[in-house]
Amino acid sequence: MQLDERSHERTQAGAPVLPIRPRPETNESRHGYLVRVANSNGYGALLSLCSALKPYGEQAADVILNSLNLNKGEMENLDGPWPWYFHYENTLL
Repeated sequence: MQLDERSHERTQAGAPVLPIRPRPETNESRHGYLVRVANSNGYGALLSLCSALKPYGEQAADVILNSLNLNKGEMENLDGPWPWYFHYENTLL
C-alpha cells in the first residue's frame, strides 16, 4: 500500500498525505517512530518513503512531519536525534 497520487488526500502544496499515521509511543526515538510510520505505509525503509515524496517540491522530511499532525506533547515525547538526512537540528521543534 504505497502512496498513490490518484487515491489519497493532498496537502496544500499538492503532496500526498500519508494514509496511515500512527501515534508515537511514549519515549519512542524519533528515528524509530519515523521508520514505523514508513513501514505502516508500505515502505521498507524511511529513505524509501522520503524518495517517494521528493517529487512534490517540498523537502520530504517537511512533508512527512506536516502530514503526521503531531501535537506539541507528542513531539516532545520523541527522543533522540532526527535522521541525518532530515537536515534538522537535533532539538525539539
